[in-house]
Amino acid sequence: MYSLIHKVYAASGGESDPKRLKATYFGALPALMSEIFPTQTRATGLAVSYNIGVTVFGGFAPFVITWLIDASGNKLAPGFYLMFCAVVSLLALNAVRSTLKIR
Repeated sequence: MYSLIHKVYAASGGESDPKRLKATYFGALPALMSEIFPTQTRATGLAVSYNIGVTVFGGFAPFVITWLIDASGNKLAPGFYLMFCAVVSLLALNAVRSTLKIR
């Protein structure tokens, strides 16, 4: 039964939607990040900021999620972590938009 559902999902193009969303995000990310830093420090600024973000929010994710599940007893706790990361991301995007004066 799973095989049939998976084939129908794949045939309907359902698997391509997350790929398109990820491509849209990662397509614009380098351009946005490069506008934040002056040309003299652009490479260093991009490398440091991207790697710190990936380390903090991605590297510690298993620890934080395990702790959230253990502390709350709620198996939906990973969703709370994702919501927290989304809010932090939107706040950062809003700060960048006002700094760069983007509409």
